[in-house]
Amino acid sequence: MSMTLLELKLPDSLAREAKAAGLLTPQAIERLLREEMRRRRVNPSFEAADGLAALDLPPLTEAKVETEIQAAREARRAYKDSSSVINQASEVAPMNTYQFTVVIEPDQEGYHAYVPALPGCHTFGDTLDEARANIAEAMALHIEGMQQDGESIPVEQEPFFVTRLAVPAPA
Repeated sequence: MSMTLLELKLPDSLAREAKAAGLLTPQAIERLLREEMRRRRVNPSFEAADGLAALDLPPLTEAKVETEIQAAREARRAYKDSSSVINQASEVAPMNTYQFTVVIEPDQEGYHAYVPALPGCHTFGDTLDEARANIAEAMALHIEGMQQDGESIPVEQEPFFVTRLAVPAPA
């Protein structure tokens, strides 16, 4: 892989703060650039959604949204099933399995799930089971997008530890 040398001119105070935060390493800068590029690919979708919202169309009913989601999931399953048959027929090696720590937190409307090792990979669910299913799907799509973009998939060395600590309140 070829590399490009990058020189940055930053105000001294910003450079000191970024260095102290570990943001001036080649790995950190690469991660920041990739996150920004991914964000910029997603922004046109939000702009399109804003444009649709400005059209003053009647909102979809919950049943219509659910029907659309189910149709998309069925199409994706059918595609996966057909590609699985193709892989078996051509004796392609099975796909790798990736394992990551997932955090699922309750919020006002259900549950928010995210993957700390995959920045930007998060979803919601009305129930804990729905959040689990949605984050598994989000992880698969996120990893697929990273592969399509030629990005390496991070390997989680060991799951991080979540605990609850008590600290004294300030006087």
